Amino acid sequence: MKISGRYSYLPLALGLIVTVAIPAGIGLSEPVLNQVLSTATITAAGRGNCPVLNIGFNFRIGYISHFPRNGSSELHIRVKLLDRIEAAQNIKVPRESVAAPAMAGVNIKAIDFEANGSGPMLSVYFAETVRYSVRQGSDFTTIAVRIAGDGASAKCLEGIAMQSPTLDNRDDRGTRNAGTPTEFGSSSIPPTVATGTSVDQLIIQAREAVTRKQYRLAIRILTKLTIKPSHKHSAEALELLGVVRERNGQFAHAKAEYKLYLKKYPNGKGAQRIRQRLAALATSEAKPKRKLRKVVNKHALPKDNQKVKDSEGGLAVVNSEILPDNTDRQAGEEKVQEDPSVYKKEFRGSISQFYYRNQAFTRLRELQSRRVITDDEVYQNSLITSLDMTGIAENNAFRFKWRVSGSHGMDMNQGMDINYRLSSLMAEVDMKEVGTFVRVGRQTRNAGGVYGRFDGGLVSLQKDKNSRLNFFVGSPVDSSRNQPYKHQRIFYGASVDFENLYNGWDVTFFGMEQRAEGFLDRRAIGMEFQRMDENTSIFGNIDYDIYFNRINSALVSGTYIFGDYSTFSASADYVHSPYLSLSNALIGQSVDSLSALEKIYPMATIEELTLDRTSESMSANIVYSWPINEMWQATVDGTVFHTSGKPASGGVAATPSPGTEYFTSAQVVGSGVFKTGDIVSATARYANAYSSNLYMLDAYWRVPYTKKMRLRPRLKVGYRDLKMANGSEIFIIPSIVTDYEITRDKSFEVELGGRWSNRNVPSLDENNTEAYIIAGYRYEF
Repeated sequence: MKISGRYSYLPLALGLIVTVAIPAGIGLSEPVLNQVLSTATITAAGRGNCPVLNIGFNFRIGYISHFPRNGSSELHIRVKLLDRIEAAQNIKVPRESVAAPAMAGVNIKAIDFEANGSGPMLSVYFAETVRYSVRQGSDFTTIAVRIAGDGASAKCLEGIAMQSPTLDNRDDRGTRNAGTPTEFGSSSIPPTVATGTSVDQLIIQAREAVTRKQYRLAIRILTKLTIKPSHKHSAEALELLGVVRERNGQFAHAKAEYKLYLKKYPNGKGAQRIRQRLAALATSEAKPKRKLRKVVNKHALPKDNQKVKDSEGGLAVVNSEILPDNTDRQAGEEKVQEDPSVYKKEFRGSISQFYYRNQAFTRLRELQSRRVITDDEVYQNSLITSLDMTGIAENNAFRFKWRVSGSHGMDMNQGMDINYRLSSLMAEVDMKEVGTFVRVGRQTRNAGGVYGRFDGGLVSLQKDKNSRLNFFVGSPVDSSRNQPYKHQRIFYGASVDFENLYNGWDVTFFGMEQRAEGFLDRRAIGMEFQRMDENTSIFGNIDYDIYFNRINSALVSGTYIFGDYSTFSASADYVHSPYLSLSNALIGQSVDSLSALEKIYPMATIEELTLDRTSESMSANIVYSWPINEMWQATVDGTVFHTSGKPASGGVAATPSPGTEYFTSAQVVGSGVFKTGDIVSATARYANAYSSNLYMLDAYWRVPYTKKMRLRPRLKVGYRDLKMANGSEIFIIPSIVTDYEITRDKSFEVELGGRWSNRNVPSLDENNTEAYIIAGYRYEF
């Protein structure tokens, strides 16, 4: 749609500039689209009153580094995209947000992801300066941020436990290590236990979980302790595991743990107590359970570390001993306990609306004829409205959740063309006591042979202490705009997760099959593996298609954190694009179904067309980041890509290979450079790509202009050597973003920017001037 007049966008732009000049409150209002960011939840760290913020993605990512290092009112986390194809399909806008969860003692203003810049960046904004530490989430689709807020001790930041995915936070992932997320604004519900934590740390965490009545957390920690090779806390962990299961109402499990203790340690310190408990359970399992008392302060104990006597058979933990306890009830004091069968309920959501406009004026001058051609065109003129809602009901035995997330787009350039996106429409139930989890509807998963969004169901069963069996069936969703079962494809399969299968390695094996219109579309087997400790995270997978007898995808990625907080990250992958399936044979054909294609070609030819239309891509990447001092941090990275071409066949023209491409960059970023709380970065980039060589400088400044307004000016300057056209291009890209927070739950944002470029080729001189505006608000309820 052509717009007459070179500056027809100026009235709107000037009006918004005036609006920007009016101070409001700070905030961020990027749209909540559920395309890149999935969820953000809070779990308790267990020690030092230090909660953990788990930020989930809809595809796998890897932690690289973060800045500022230890504390600030802003936290910027650089990540790498492990699933390149899924990431490209999901990144629809430059920035996207996820609703920030409520956290006791810490006010999180916003959480957003930005794809542009020196690398994908996850940012967390706080209302005040806080201390934190950051690590990779153990499912490689989450980033875990341990935060020291009000009342937190410094000890809670002494290394962050690896956070396994919670059931709430797994819209996209496997079902390993099911935990209980904090959905009610509290930081008292436990996360999954760290892999690789020492037995001394684990037993301390277990005791603290017991005293706080966090029985599910205690069970997970103690189970991990009991399956480890024999150690100094083995007997204590096994006895305490039986006691906690008894307190949690799992009497059959408690009996099994008690009997195992007596078999292993018939003369152990707790043998007599356990025999008494077994006898009591045999007499009546229906007797009211007594509570566990708080940990006895070791500094208040007698010097001889004497045991505390008890007539009721309760437990206390005193200097690594499990001891009787009679202090549950003081004289004349009645304790009021919550009924565990009563459901806690929550409903939350957000709605946002953003206007995007991009208009360009182009002036072409033919060098030989000196003829001048001008064009004024609106490239984008759209309004996007997004809605995200979640409802939760949870008690001691069950947890129910539903979620609806989608958007409505109105393209004013196409005569008010309207489209809808449905990112999530699902319901789930977690049957805690039996270890069974079920989810149905539109959801996202990147594990066990399933990659990306699909419509279908997932059932996960806890098989034993360290393994889980998953079954899935569904129809892939190529785009959130798709209606269910649009392409008549359905897949089904199973996977099994093993935790700590060997020396701290977690491994998943899977098998799956996909059919399209009744044809065998894809059949694959594969495995995923990962290992984590406080300094190292490693992830890898391989997907082998046994129908085409080819590797569909393979990936290995790892990050190591050194003692000086510097990090080294490396990754390599091999992937078919699009993912290998018989349906790829339809690319470029005049028919849109396999049944119609079969009337034209025999099946052997269709299989050949599938391989011809599917390119192979390989990449390798290394990143090194190190702190220069408390104010500055530096990062260098390099990436190599190689993509194969596609031969001509079936009436479809050949696609040449772009060959091997190289990308590298160097960045310095500083905090508090010009003003308290500001973030400054400067990046130099070089790219040797198929069509051009690129040289670019990128300068960025985020500054709290006042206590009520935050600005983000940015400037990019670049030069491009055009290989194919035998010419050159220079460009300048300025922009500025202003963030407001009107109230705690209402925020507003305006971004103004443009691009000026001059392109010279042998027969043509081209000047292009663009201007764009993005303006919108978000309301959370």
